[in-house]
Amino acid sequence: MAEKKYPPITVTDDNDEHPRGVVFEDAFANGWNRQCVAIYLFDQEGRVFLQCRSKEVKKDPDQWSPSAGGHVDFGLSYHEAACEELREELGLDLKLSHAGKIYFDDPHEQSNSWQDIYVAQYCGEELNFESWEVNGGKWFPIEEVDHMVEVGTKGGCDCTPVMQGTWKYARKNYDTNNNEIYPDVMVSDENDENENHVRFAEAILGGMIRRISIVCLLDRDEGKILLQRRSDKVRIAPGKWASTAAGQVNEGQTYETAAHAELFEEVGVTDINLTLVSKRLDEYTETFDGEPRVMRVWNAFFVAEYSGQEIVTNDWEVGETKWFTRDEIDRMIVDNNEQFISSFVLAWPELREKLF
Repeated sequence: MAEKKYPPITVTDDNDEHPRGVVFEDAFANGWNRQCVAIYLFDQEGRVFLQCRSKEVKKDPDQWSPSAGGHVDFGLSYHEAACEELREELGLDLKLSHAGKIYFDDPHEQSNSWQDIYVAQYCGEELNFESWEVNGGKWFPIEEVDHMVEVGTKGGCDCTPVMQGTWKYARKNYDTNNNEIYPDVMVSDENDENENHVRFAEAILGGMIRRISIVCLLDRDEGKILLQRRSDKVRIAPGKWASTAAGQVNEGQTYETAAHAELFEEVGVTDINLTLVSKRLDEYTETFDGEPRVMRVWNAFFVAEYSGQEIVTNDWEVGETKWFTRDEIDRMIVDNNEQFISSFVLAWPELREKLF
């Protein structure tokens, strides 16, 4: 088979700026930062499609990899390149949602890459494997891919290094409760007007003002509030203590409907009355995908009266739950406020007076 001739690909600097087109081989030989895309295709049965790379490709032949992906040809944007790769490798034209972007330090190459990550919802369209780069593919349960990547990062798996680096960002954009890509989140302005909807990562990386609904489940008889310690898998403030449930206000939701949805998704509580106790525009620094980010958020705090409902946590989002008195929370914040998500620390002086 004749060797594949690659068009010029895009390389940039350590800030992903000053793009220029170079020959594929020169990018690797000189250790330049390549622009690349990775696309993950999710179906409505809780599965993700992985492609097996052809034995003819130069990088990672005959290994499992994202559904589609490749280098950004010079002159194309990341999104244009992602659409083109999806068409070339799988024969699909689908709406792509941005899931994140990372600088990937490839342990097997002297040339590193910027990886722009996308997710797409599959609804039964025909897959076409005519590309010479693909040696077929397979639908995997998400949990199996989680295990595959976990093993792979320890050096014992046949998935590509790029998949090991990008999977978690795609995974966090998929709603396992409803087997669908998470919808856009709502953003607004300093008066909470002029609303619009954008992708979650775009809102954070772009410094937009997001809307968040937060619920505090209160056991008034015991004088306690249920807090959750966030899972280590979530993108914002992993491992930190927070209110009972919280989440973005998605497209089509109000603050209250979003609060009900998060309370059910995270701790399994339904059919409960919510009372708005505070709405505030906060600015704080919090971790997102492991990096500190300045966040501006309209936080709407609701209280719900606990009356013996069973607490069933979503293990993907919630690490643990525990009941605390007001004094216990006071002491925890004084001892080490960094164990809490920043929004809770800012709002606590107001909440402690209004909730109890």
